[in-house]
Amino acid sequence: MRSTIQGLNHGMAAGAIAALIQSLIIWAVSQVGLFLLIGVPLIFPLTTEWIYQRVVWGGLWGLCFMLPILKNSPHWKRGLVIGLLPAAASALWFNPILKGTGFFGMELGAMMPVIIIAFNLFWGYLAGVWFGQSMAADD
Repeated sequence: MRSTIQGLNHGMAAGAIAALIQSLIIWAVSQVGLFLLIGVPLIFPLTTEWIYQRVVWGGLWGLCFMLPILKNSPHWKRGLVIGLLPAAASALWFNPILKGTGFFGMELGAMMPVIIIAFNLFWGYLAGVWFGQSMAADD
């Protein structure tokens, strides 16, 4: 029971920290106009509401590290696979249903699916590295 609670704690923390880092990079990329350069009209404000929402969701997605996905693989590889889960949710639920930007956010531009997948894989990698390091520190 104790290891399950520790795993949940580490997963949530890893996901939240990875989301914070990812959010700051997404914000910076949007501010310098790189999204606009590739034809995707995204500019994000650096507000507490925007950061808070992303960090909370990142923490919740981090709980997926407790799923038996690639259990014997390095945590960073598990993170890449787990990163596909929020990418799928964004592409198939959040963008088309909640934001009205079409499946994969295609109404925002042809490169939007690449942005979704790339940044969620980046989140998964960061979360996996953090999760692995924090779990190792507990041993």
